[in-house]
Amino acid sequence: MKGFLAHVVLIEVEQNPQRYRIRLMGTAFAEQYGEEVTEKYLDELDFGDAMPGVLAIYDRVVAVGEPGYTKATSYKKADGRVIRFERIALPLSEDGATVNMIMSCVVALRIRRSGA
Repeated sequence: MKGFLAHVVLIEVEQNPQRYRIRLMGTAFAEQYGEEVTEKYLDELDFGDAMPGVLAIYDRVVAVGEPGYTKATSYKKADGRVIRFERIALPLSEDGATVNMIMSCVVALRIRRSGA
């Protein structure tokens, strides 16, 4: 479990407007991303041209209340690193109906510098 927990990200779902705030970021994901982003909003982070897809999977998880999965997606950060990852997103609910938290597990498949 210890190795798995390092990849877990807990994301709070805020409404009106709908936004996603990172409440907990596993140490492996923070290392892969390149900084600690706990308490930041997803739309404030550098996911390059993958941002629409990043938000879309969470939007779908909230809308339908079912898990979502992203297979082998990559993006280029402003610092030149290309990150390739897979992600599963699981809906959580305090009232059993409204998704107010998402537990995600993100695993980097490869990290490399652009042009390397």
